[in-house]
Amino acid sequence: MKVMKRNLLLSVSALPMMFLAVLPLTSCKENRTMQDSYSSAPAVDAETAMKYASDFFDLGPKPYRSEQLETAAEWIRQAAGPYADSVYFPKCGTEDEKIVNVVAEFSGHDTKHFIVIGCHFDTKQIFSAPAFAGANDGASGVGAVLALMKAIREQKMQLPCTLRFVFFDGEECLYQYSNTDGLHGSRGYVQLLQDSGTLSQCKAMILLDMIGDRDLVITPPTNSNAKLIQESERIAAQLGRAKSVQPLKSGMLDDHLPFVNAGVPSIDLIDFSYGEQNLYWHTSADTPDKISGESMKFAAELAVRLYLFAAENDLGGKTGRK
Repeated sequence: MKVMKRNLLLSVSALPMMFLAVLPLTSCKENRTMQDSYSSAPAVDAETAMKYASDFFDLGPKPYRSEQLETAAEWIRQAAGPYADSVYFPKCGTEDEKIVNVVAEFSGHDTKHFIVIGCHFDTKQIFSAPAFAGANDGASGVGAVLALMKAIREQKMQLPCTLRFVFFDGEECLYQYSNTDGLHGSRGYVQLLQDSGTLSQCKAMILLDMIGDRDLVITPPTNSNAKLIQESERIAAQLGRAKSVQPLKSGMLDDHLPFVNAGVPSIDLIDFSYGEQNLYWHTSADTPDKISGESMKFAAELAVRLYLFAAENDLGGKTGRK
């Protein structure tokens, strides 16, 4: 699932950073003070996030190209329906890949440009743990995103530009990450944007992954956008959780990477330290009692503030900290 998984840690230089283009980005509004910029950000309810995550976990395993995953995608569509302006299954990838992404879209003042907030909803197929359903590694991102969508709708947040929530299929690899194993949904979605000529309209991508840990410390990797990394630290401090964002000193292989490689400013909000020495990751111990609604609430509120920041600032296409 990630570069850091067990012994798969790679440095940024080891990742194939194929920046096809640096996108010229224009701000939706003039820059304002940090406080003013985030005054419109909604408060996310922790109990709602936890309820969504627990209910999604209860659906059971959701491996790529399975009937269970298709059922989960329909569950997301119905859960997102009351909040989003539109919810749909974009046609991504080839017929053989059978990618089932879910997009929930909110129209903004600037309808030409959009920002993606994403998470993956598939679960790793683990032959030694066939019942693995991923409370943190999968369900926590879904719970945080749905709770954020609910908050945006109910609190009537004014969006400076269109916001697309994308639930990615096929993030997990079956055997080993390669061009044909893993990141299916995000690669397919970026390809769709390229083929449709709309990639240049995507101002930024914000990914939430494994953000439910009770002892949450989000570690944006170096192959995230430098300005988004810096702003995530500022936002965490503003929210009274300065220690909850600690940038990583290496890269990460995750669903933000296809966007990065296509030149879209992106950030991976991930906590890849789940239990002592990552003990719970990809095991039957990844259950709802190990995750927290408060952690999901923080991650969601961080993400929506980064959306506002990205909507109002020129981020460039670079990665890494300055």
